[in-house]
Amino acid sequence: MNLWLNIVLIVGPLLLGTYLSLSKKITRRTKIVMWTICLFICLSGVYKVMEEKKEEEKETKAQKYYRQLLERQELYSRGLPTSYINGLGENPLLRHFFNEGQRYEKESKFKEAIEEFKKCLSHPEATEENKVAANILIGNCYYVLSKLKEAEKYYKTALSISKRVKDRGEKLRGRSAALGNIGLIYSGLGKLDEALKYLRGALEIDRKIGYEKGIASNLGNIGLIYSDLGKLDEALKYLREALEIHRKIGYEQGIASDLGNIGLIYSDLGKPDEALKYLREALEIHRKIGYEKGIASNLGNIGLIYSDLGKLDEALKYFKEALEIHRKIGYEKGIASNLGNIGLIYSDLGKPDEALKYLREALEIDRKIGYEQGIASDLGNIGLIYSDLGKSDEALKYLREALEIHRKIGYEQGIASNLGNIGLIYRSLGKPDEALKYLREALEIDRKIGYEKGIASNLGNIGLIYSDLGKLDEALKYFKEALEIDRKIGYEKGIASDLGNISLIYSDLGKPDEALKYLREALEIHRKIGYEQGIASDLCNIGLIYRSLGKPDEALKYLREALEIHRKIGYEQGIANNLGNIGLIYSGLGKLDEALKYLTEALEIHRKIGYEKGIASDLCNIGLIYSDLGKPDEALKYLREALEIHRKIGYEQGIASDLGNIGLIYSDLGKRDEALKYLGEALEIFKRIGAQPEIKITLKIINIIEEKRGREHNENKSKDKRNSV
Repeated sequence: MNLWLNIVLIVGPLLLGTYLSLSKKITRRTKIVMWTICLFICLSGVYKVMEEKKEEEKETKAQKYYRQLLERQELYSRGLPTSYINGLGENPLLRHFFNEGQRYEKESKFKEAIEEFKKCLSHPEATEENKVAANILIGNCYYVLSKLKEAEKYYKTALSISKRVKDRGEKLRGRSAALGNIGLIYSGLGKLDEALKYLRGALEIDRKIGYEKGIASNLGNIGLIYSDLGKLDEALKYLREALEIHRKIGYEQGIASDLGNIGLIYSDLGKPDEALKYLREALEIHRKIGYEKGIASNLGNIGLIYSDLGKLDEALKYFKEALEIHRKIGYEKGIASNLGNIGLIYSDLGKPDEALKYLREALEIDRKIGYEQGIASDLGNIGLIYSDLGKSDEALKYLREALEIHRKIGYEQGIASNLGNIGLIYRSLGKPDEALKYLREALEIDRKIGYEKGIASNLGNIGLIYSDLGKLDEALKYFKEALEIDRKIGYEKGIASDLGNISLIYSDLGKPDEALKYLREALEIHRKIGYEQGIASDLCNIGLIYRSLGKPDEALKYLREALEIHRKIGYEQGIANNLGNIGLIYSGLGKLDEALKYLTEALEIHRKIGYEKGIASDLCNIGLIYSDLGKPDEALKYLREALEIHRKIGYEQGIASDLGNIGLIYSDLGKRDEALKYLGEALEIFKRIGAQPEIKITLKIINIIEEKRGREHNENKSKDKRNSV
């Protein structure tokens, strides 16, 4: 909740009482100005509260998609058609090296596997066919370790050697395997057009030699590229063609893989029921053939669907089952992935300490096996947890480390994701120029690689910055561009988020009917796709619009419905936010004891989960209630504690708001000089971070207090003269 909202709801009435009721010297014009200021602050506050809710939603979305990408890549991490392993020949020693290498692979000991496969390369009797196969196997190990440039080097060596293979069938099969795997490398690096070129080359060869298993594999991988490009209908077309071939040749593992990927496309399309149907069918096949790694992968992906739906307990159940299987088979990369996903669920449940425990365990495993993309993912997610806790310096440290790794391995989509998240941290710190710099860099990368979902997300976040700066027309332009892209790619969750952001602008423009129209459309989409956290967020925001319209009963109805959903799904941060908003409604109704009860409950939850930004907000609101109860000393105690926390976490907008509120308390106590000192300090910070609405508000309040102080000074001089006479 934005703290300036409280100036209106609690201290605002005091100012009105002081300046409109008690003072007979204020002109009608001044009274009108005062009412205008209060209305402006109220609208600004409502907008800010809603905006913070959307920011939380955006960050959560970034976390989820980050891990979802890793899960999806796992399904096609092996680009080598299994029959080409015959290219190793019948030499018993070469076979021994190969078998040893495969054993190490199964144990996730990829470095040891590489050493065994290299022995095939250096063997004096190795043929050109043997060398092609060994290079591809080594490349696969580096691929799994996320050392994509190393993998690319071996795949290209295989491609080059394949030209010298005499047997035409073996030559073409080796070339196809190498081309397909190079395509996967470019996909991993976010160079999707390049990836398509290589995968189509592999597909062409497999079609020429009639190798149906290879045709299906390449079609599936091409489908995944189109998915990454946000072209979901195109993706489904390729994946269905792959599925048809796998069904025709009876390759059940391929059938299950295609079904799983089709399920993930439906998830992206906001059709979770359809997604779950395909993923469960894939799970059933993997259970039938006893492929445990596939079983675990499907369970994890089903967990992701439930997580997206806000059904966190259900998601946790599936992730833990997947983790158990991965531990049983000793697949460390899968163990780390599941631990990371479990950590994110605990984060969503508002249990950051538990979340950090799991994410650190994931990081430790990824570091042990040298899986750099996993390391970067874990670091990025840990950074986002610290951001939620209001520990921005710590968050930035982790996100920058993740960014460095992604730059080193050349993973452009990851680079853009890290840049975007760093931008959001700077936004939360009230540094809009810095935030815009990072978000624009992220947008540029996503545009370069053609990643439409990322483009829409970055446009939306840039819109939020312009909204912060009071540049509402500019913000609206970015939100509408994001909405257009999300509608084009059929990403319903993104559409709902964009509609919500557009509603915030209309609310801030004083067009509540327009704002409600957009919010209801967002709510309808969230209900259609069953995304409970989104439903609760929309209900809360609708409640806040009704609050701004002076309809507290209507507002309470929506806020209580949101609270009920957050309690059902166990989202503690959402519970605390709803309690705080309900408390503010009661405050506005003059039911201060009721307000204190709700705000104190919110504070208790925020303290339990360690969310410092929320703690500071609750302390500030409680302080303002005490001010309204005529207990200024108690009020100042709470406001100073809020200020101390905001200073500790470096949240400049919060610091300025606290200083402004303390200044207003001193003004109410008649300590005008003290009041002006605090308000002046607040104004300085607002100017530094470019918070235009707050600058205008603070200047007007300072002017009113200075006028009041001037009148009091003149009255005192007149009294002194009369006493002298």
